Amino acid sequence: MQRKILTVSLILFQLSLTFITFTNAADFGSPRALKEQTIALLQESKSNNTTLNSKLDFASNSITKSLNDKYWDTDWRLLITDLDFVPYDPMGLAIPDTTIRVFTNEQTAVSFLNNLEFAQKETCLKNLADADKIIVNEEIKATKIYQGINDEIDAAIKSAEEFYQEGVNSITTNPLQAVEKFKKAWEKVIKAKGLLTQEAKETLAQKAVLDMENGVNLGDHTIIFAAAFMLQELDKTAVPYLLSAIKDETKNEMLRMLLIELLGSTDDETVIADLKEILATNQSEVLRSEAAQSLAFIKQDKAVAGLIYALENDPSSNVRSSAALSLGVSGNETAIPALINALNDSNNMVRTNALRGLGGLKATTALPQIKAKLNDPDKHVRYTAAQIIKELGGKSEIADLLPALKDEDTFVRESALETLKSLVSSEDTLIIPDLINTVVNDRDGQVSRAAAEVLIKIGPPAVADLITAYSSANKNARVHLAYALGEIGSPEAIPVLTKTLSSDHKTDAINAAFAIYKLGDKDNMYNFIVNILQDENEYDGARESAAIVLGKMGDKRAVPALENALQDEELFVRGAAAIALYEITGKKYECDWQDNN
Repeated sequence: MQRKILTVSLILFQLSLTFITFTNAADFGSPRALKEQTIALLQESKSNNTTLNSKLDFASNSITKSLNDKYWDTDWRLLITDLDFVPYDPMGLAIPDTTIRVFTNEQTAVSFLNNLEFAQKETCLKNLADADKIIVNEEIKATKIYQGINDEIDAAIKSAEEFYQEGVNSITTNPLQAVEKFKKAWEKVIKAKGLLTQEAKETLAQKAVLDMENGVNLGDHTIIFAAAFMLQELDKTAVPYLLSAIKDETKNEMLRMLLIELLGSTDDETVIADLKEILATNQSEVLRSEAAQSLAFIKQDKAVAGLIYALENDPSSNVRSSAALSLGVSGNETAIPALINALNDSNNMVRTNALRGLGGLKATTALPQIKAKLNDPDKHVRYTAAQIIKELGGKSEIADLLPALKDEDTFVRESALETLKSLVSSEDTLIIPDLINTVVNDRDGQVSRAAAEVLIKIGPPAVADLITAYSSANKNARVHLAYALGEIGSPEAIPVLTKTLSSDHKTDAINAAFAIYKLGDKDNMYNFIVNILQDENEYDGARESAAIVLGKMGDKRAVPALENALQDEELFVRGAAAIALYEITGKKYECDWQDNN
């Protein structure tokens, strides 16, 4: 059974048992974002064969932060596998196991870093050794379920535990030795797995299915995940026991749904036939929907045919929706006509997932039908259509997106602008008036800023229109217009921006000053903004804005003024100063976060 991370249903079930808040991967400064940067830096160091001192120091700090992340294990495992290192397979088993690939990549990263010289080398090596410790410990715990089957397995597990403990003991004093010990522990784990007889595997498969049933009945996600892990480890041996429980209509529907999901990890012909049968005939739309999702992982024509049939014929919109999404990841272009037809389904989620399916199949031939969905009565469909055009479209789609800038839904307008940003160039001057109008008149600040981003992408050809608009725009619009002028970098904008410096609206003046700063007048504009921060007679919103902009400038001259602002009487000014100081220095400053009012 191919190793994969359990998908929608098991995750949803876990979330029904515990309340978990996940960080958006794209958020600046989030643990996941820091790890993504770390991996990129390590990979760059490897490919360029250079020391890259400052970047590796940053990587070290990022790894340290990632080890403190509550969701370290899942996030780091997925990211570390992107490193282009050759897996180490001492037993010659070539086991298709994510954990093994992760561990070998982690090892290679340690070896690679050891050959470089940079300031935080020892810290970085220790942190990566800590990563090895976590991964090996998890493997040992997972393998303990094999204990008692025979003496050889027990001896291998015991030896793995001994090497593991030796590694733990040497992490601080000798991280390279720790890595070597963890490698030996891991080899013993692999040996223990290799000693399983077929009869033992069958016994474990039966027990794992019963354990999962018990976990579902008790609402214990820890038991469920342990049983699922074991069933995945047991490969195709588990399939007959999964099928038997799935076909037993006396079993809990949640259990059967999770077992169907596990079936999606195999390309066994019998499994395809059974999943198709569930999809076509089962009375439960939950199980039919899950069967559709599992078939998505089986890259065979027979699986795709069943999904197409469900998309075109199933009475449940949930099942049709799952089938559409699954066809999108099937990689089979024969599904494109059915997905195009599904764009006219009566259910908005089916239409939405049909769009996603076409995007997944890179169906550029369907762009005319996709563009038509920008006028769909449902806002989710319109939003998704704009997103898919971003993935598939080109210059010819730009004009089709302009009406969406006036859509009643904020997210649709943002989605259209995001797509336009990916498509436009300096040649697209005809759309400048539409974008200027959006910046100036849209009622949502995020949409206005997104339109400004598109104008920045167009560049210098937009400057004249931006200057004209800035002269007569309200202060809310001038924020975004000034931002665009500063980012494009055209000095001819300085005179009109300078007029705003005397505005009674100090935040408006600060934004203009920041744009002029970026256009080259750094000393005067720095002094202008610092003076606002230090003026006790200015209202707190102006002082807060000044601190924020100083942080964006990254000008180290502002550090003393910002440190003084940590004592400001207003909470938000103190907070903005602390954040700005961190942006400039990389250091965390203590700040009184209590509201004194």
